[in-house]
Amino acid sequence: MSDEAFVTLVASDNYVLGGLTLAYSLRETNTQRKLVCLVTHKVSQTIRDRLAAAFDEVVAVSELNSNDSVNLDLLCRPELGITFTKLFIWKLTQYKKTVFLDADTLVLKNVDELFDREEFSAAPDVGWPDCFNSGVFVCVPNLDTFHELVELSENTGSFDGGDQGLLNEYFCDWSTKDIHKHLPFVFNLNANATYFYAPAYKRYGKDAKIVHFIGAAKPWMHARDANGVLHADNAEHLVEHLDLWWACHDRHVQDINLPQSFYPEEYVPSASAGRQQFSTQWYGGVASHSSSHSTQPPASGFAAIEAKLNEAMGGKREYKQASPTTGAQNSGGKVPAAGLSEELESKVVLKKKPEESA
Repeated sequence: MSDEAFVTLVASDNYVLGGLTLAYSLRETNTQRKLVCLVTHKVSQTIRDRLAAAFDEVVAVSELNSNDSVNLDLLCRPELGITFTKLFIWKLTQYKKTVFLDADTLVLKNVDELFDREEFSAAPDVGWPDCFNSGVFVCVPNLDTFHELVELSENTGSFDGGDQGLLNEYFCDWSTKDIHKHLPFVFNLNANATYFYAPAYKRYGKDAKIVHFIGAAKPWMHARDANGVLHADNAEHLVEHLDLWWACHDRHVQDINLPQSFYPEEYVPSASAGRQQFSTQWYGGVASHSSSHSTQPPASGFAAIEAKLNEAMGGKREYKQASPTTGAQNSGGKVPAAGLSEELESKVVLKKKPEESA
């Protein structure tokens, strides 16, 4: 449908690999919606041309940054201030409905059904379920909403310094008003949330539709050798999810010839596209990838999932009752977002035909 679109943000070269792999994961699920990528001035024209080959539309927008060092320090994620830039999704009024996907997500199954949802539909955040996670959400572009969000960012700010705190302030009745706007967790499966509640992943993980690699370490930051062995011994995410991300990357992104600087120093391209060195076995609809670094023999049924969980966690996991802890209290110190009311006009970079591409 030409009036509905999946939208992501590539604010700098650091997220180009994520954005491209996300786009091709959507293509692989045979989505019928348009794919749009927001980019800032930090993304060069050469890289925009690469993005234009994967997306239907590449839209250049101004950079919006919260500049809220106090609250960003609480998250230990100073780079998240720039996520305010995703507010530009509300300016894409050529579309009647959009679904935003963070560039560190991977689509495993067709999720066009999300366009049947209303604004503002999102999944609970694993860290504080009364808030939603803003990595996946449904919205209706509207200039009034855009300007109200900008005004809120300047007058009130974001309690976490990023877009998630701001959007939760704006859509503050999300947790209580309409349960139909609560997306199931399978639409925004935090890839390291299984470490917190492994039994639930064992029970429901096979239904995952979108995996979200939250945290500072992203899949493309993990190196691997010429045999395709992933060096992710201390990864925050399940190796199985990382394998799925790299498999999609190898099928579509590896041959684009992006600068080597986009990858870890130790990165070596896979010997064969599609991760042929990984054997894929299906158990009840779940792909179990056995790589050469695995010390476990292939298991069957849900035992395959449990084996992967135990391997990733370093052995059989014991569950004990955690002692109560007191979370950090918001210390305030909101800093008005710089320049949010200036240079808010965006322009569309039309997708080039192959023969016109640089």
